[in-house]
Amino acid sequence: MDIFLDYTTLLFLLPATFIASAIVIFFAHLQHKEIAGTREWALAMFLVALGCSLQVNRHAIPTEFSILLANALILAGDGFLLIGIMRYVGQTINWTFLLFIFSLIWLPFFYTYDSPELFAIRSHLVDIFITLVCIVSVYYLRKEIKKERISAYLIIIASFCGIAFSSTLRSGALLTSNLYPEIGLTTQTIVATFYTLLILFFLTLTAGLTMLVSERLRRNLALALEKEKQTMLEQNNFWAMVSHEFKTPLSTIINSANLIELAANKNPQTIETESLRIQRASSRLASLVDKCLINDWLEVATTERKHDTIDIVNMLQNLSFEYNIAFKNDLPLGTYIQGDPYLLPVAFSSLIDNALKYSNQKENCYFTAARQANGSLIFKVFDDGDGVDEKDMPHLFEKFFRSDKHHTKNGGGYGLYITQKIANLHNAKVGMHREDGMTAFTITFPRHHPL
Repeated sequence: MDIFLDYTTLLFLLPATFIASAIVIFFAHLQHKEIAGTREWALAMFLVALGCSLQVNRHAIPTEFSILLANALILAGDGFLLIGIMRYVGQTINWTFLLFIFSLIWLPFFYTYDSPELFAIRSHLVDIFITLVCIVSVYYLRKEIKKERISAYLIIIASFCGIAFSSTLRSGALLTSNLYPEIGLTTQTIVATFYTLLILFFLTLTAGLTMLVSERLRRNLALALEKEKQTMLEQNNFWAMVSHEFKTPLSTIINSANLIELAANKNPQTIETESLRIQRASSRLASLVDKCLINDWLEVATTERKHDTIDIVNMLQNLSFEYNIAFKNDLPLGTYIQGDPYLLPVAFSSLIDNALKYSNQKENCYFTAARQANGSLIFKVFDDGDGVDEKDMPHLFEKFFRSDKHHTKNGGGYGLYITQKIANLHNAKVGMHREDGMTAFTITFPRHHPL
């Protein structure tokens, strides 16, 4: 069988390849520690390099080191290569199971390490473990490539397939040479061919892993830029809301203060009226300040949120009474859902406030509750307002967003944002559509059964 390099050269080139790979990936880890998996990949290459170095010096050191310890390091390195892939894709690592598989493969070395004639058995064990690592790694990467098709995934998958092929080829060749010695296939030739393929595929794997780190860094930067743009948009919306909403009550306070000054000691009725206006305007300003601070409150509330069993019908009946709005209920009494008893009423209250604010006739507003055919619970809040322009739909649930169409209405552009955020915490979906000539905002909860 033809090989590219002689056996002796390959013995020294193999650990050198893994050392170079370990250095490259280690520097990638130092520069981008926030990217999961890079530390494990560098450690994997270092362990395999150390194991191969011990094997190269097997004539100068005891077999306990050159075979038993060396193969333990190589198996551990392959294991950490898989752990790095799992960490990168966000998979939970079952350390107990991995240690069990490692022990199952490595323990037989205690009984075979000092027997040269059992080299094939030791090679089969290592090849089985390497092939398992490659198969599981490819499985996780194939799931990721469905989400994001990038060339680095393809290179890494091809490398793992090549490494698994090389290991399978070695085991098959060793088995064939033992069964059919007349072929003349020597162990040295088989191992040299295996080392040649291993060097090529691990160099390709190192290139793929480095590209993957670069791709993840690029994606993180893109996400950070998008977040920055979103923050800027929220700030612009916030200042637009502030300039509009604060201007009116401040003007009222200034004008009323001037009238009080002019009417001092002359017209007590005017003073009383204007003082009342100042009080109302001040209350409105306080309310606007509360809305500006509500994001901090919401962050604290969601972090410390409770998870209780809620009688959803009773909660909605209370809101109906509080807001004096009709409630058309199709759910049986005693319908329960799991959620936060403080946040859920806020979500529904925001939709009801929104409906009452933008309706043409408040008495036409109402909300409903029903169970859909698929078992999910749907709640709808109706108003007879003018609805939402098509161009505003993508921004409807953004923080501080207010449609140009409704800038004359009081508000801070926070209600729908709060509703959606609370709904997301409960795996619910918020939507809006026109139904029977009315605007309907909906909250849909996944399937819940009465408890």
